[in-house]
Amino acid sequence: MRQVCPLRFYASHSSYISKAPRFNRLHEMSCASDRPAREISIIVLGDAGVGKSSLVFSYALDVSPWSVPDILEHDLLAELEVDHELISLKITRWKDSLEDGQHIPYADVYVVCFSVSKLESLRSAQKKWIPTIRSYYRNTPIYLVGMKADLRDIYTSQKFLHQSMNEGEPVKKRQARKVASRFKNVWYRECCTTRGRDVINVFERSTKAALLAEKPEEKVCTVCAVM
Repeated sequence: MRQVCPLRFYASHSSYISKAPRFNRLHEMSCASDRPAREISIIVLGDAGVGKSSLVFSYALDVSPWSVPDILEHDLLAELEVDHELISLKITRWKDSLEDGQHIPYADVYVVCFSVSKLESLRSAQKKWIPTIRSYYRNTPIYLVGMKADLRDIYTSQKFLHQSMNEGEPVKKRQARKVASRFKNVWYRECCTTRGRDVINVFERSTKAALLAEKPEEKVCTVCAVM
């Protein structure tokens, strides 16, 4: 199995990131290879309020994202070492909406987020986000990620507390897996940023999927893709 070792994170607002525990640890690490880094791009998409910014922020800074700063208006860059190969990772948080006919730029892998507490956000991923990506890039890896997975635990063990949070019945894992199975090269994961559960795993698996993918394909005409 490929081993992923993060080396460094940096962004336009590096003064903020440099204060974070993860950054300080990673910044002290060095890469033994002088070869140019292989570049992998990740675009994080999904409806407003599902947890996209929290996912990226929590991964970069290794903290609970109670207050997400303005750094996420910019691309977040990271260096990782995978099987002794240096990887330059660029993470982009896409905007909340997708207008008709709007082009999604190419990425080596896409992370489509939805909230476990909002079934409509899963439906949006199924009917809007994933199909739009596929209309341009038929085989590019996609990870469907269920955010706020801790709300399912709260619903199971503390239903009164869950109801007081004005949340609906959580999306079941099998529902999300079924959505992912309807598309080619789409996998499902869950995470919880407030507890730091499986956040790193989401990006490690996404990076591995991109590395194992075929040569990046050219943009596909939407009409041709449907046909």
